[in-house]
Amino acid sequence: MKTHTIIVDGYNVIYRVPRFKAQLDRSLQAGREALLRYCSEWKTRRRDIDRFYVEPVPLRARH
Repeated sequence: MKTHTIIVDGYNVIYRVPRFKAQLDRSLQAGREALLRYCSEWKTRRRDIDRFYVEPVPLRARH
């Protein structure tokens, strides 16, 4: 079976997806952790994904 690597733009995902944007009320770090947890859980459900690369989100990022 062919496997794939998924590359995620962490900054844009956190600021545009409601489930992660809601974490910004706590902190940007909370948003990052929620995104990483989601990617990890999603990977376990998919047999064709071998890894995720989440582009780092600067802690001082502002939108």
